Amino acid sequence: MNSGFKNSNIVNKIYELIISRYPFLNKREEDIFTKKAETIKAQSSNGTFQKIEHLLKILNNKHADIKELKQSTKQQDIFLLKPSYELSKDILYIKIPSWSKRLGDIDRELIDICKMNVDKYEKIVIDVRENQGGNSTTAHNFAGIFFKDKVIFGKIIKRDKKGKLEELKQILIPDKDIYIDKKIIILISKKCFSSTELFLAPFKVAKRALLVGDKTAGGSANPICEPLIINGKKYEVRIPTWKFFLKGKRKPLEATRIDPDIKYLKNNIVEYTKKL
Repeated sequence: MNSGFKNSNIVNKIYELIISRYPFLNKREEDIFTKKAETIKAQSSNGTFQKIEHLLKILNNKHADIKELKQSTKQQDIFLLKPSYELSKDILYIKIPSWSKRLGDIDRELIDICKMNVDKYEKIVIDVRENQGGNSTTAHNFAGIFFKDKVIFGKIIKRDKKGKLEELKQILIPDKDIYIDKKIIILISKKCFSSTELFLAPFKVAKRALLVGDKTAGGSANPICEPLIINGKKYEVRIPTWKFFLKGKRKPLEATRIDPDIKYLKNNIVEYTKKL
C-alpha cells in the first residue's frame, strides 16, 4: 500500500513539472493535456513507468521521454563522433556527426579548418545528416563565420519565472573576426534534430546555403532532466521547456520541421552536391 502511494506521488510530481514547465501555447492546449492526464493517472492497470510514459506521449514532442539509466559495460568511443574533413580540388567537405560539448571545442576546430584552407576551396559541403544535436552555442559559433550581418532566424516561446509565456527572438551573431564568403551546401536528413535544426535555421532563413537531402526530424526544446527511482531502478525524465518557431512559420518546429531546398534521397548525395 505504501509503495503504491509513493509511486502515485512520483506520477503526480512529473505531472506537476509538465504543467509548470511545458510551454502550452494556449489554455485549450493545456486543458486537453490535463483532461487526458487525469484519465491516465486514474488507470489502475498501468504501473508508474507506463503512466509517466503515457503522460509524455500526450505532448507529442520527441524531446519528452523517460529512459532507464543503465551502467554501460563498454565505454563509448566518442571520437567516432568527431568532425572530419576532406579537401578535394576546390571543394571542402566537412562531416559533423554531433555538436556535443563532450567532444571538446569542435566549433574552434571547424572554424580553423575553414579559415586555414580558405584559399584552397570555392565551395563548402557541410554534412550533418547523422547529427541529432548537442550544444546549440557550439553549432552557432561555427555558423557565425559564414554571415556578415545578424540574422533573426526565429523565436522561442517559454515560461518565465512566474509561469507566464514569453517570446524571445533567436538571433545569429556573426563572428566578429572571420567572414568566409564561399558557396555553401548543407546535407540534411530525417535524423537532423534539436541543435542541428537550430544550426540550419539561419542558413535557411537568410538563404545563405543550399539545403539538400530530406526534411528534418522537427524538435528543439531545451529539456530539463528529472532523475527518478521506480521500484529500485534509476530513470531520467526529459521535459521540454520551450517551443521554437522558424521565422515565417506559425506552427512550432515539431509541426513544420525544416525542408530541403533540393530533395535528394539517393546514396550518391555527396557526389551529387559536389557537382552543384
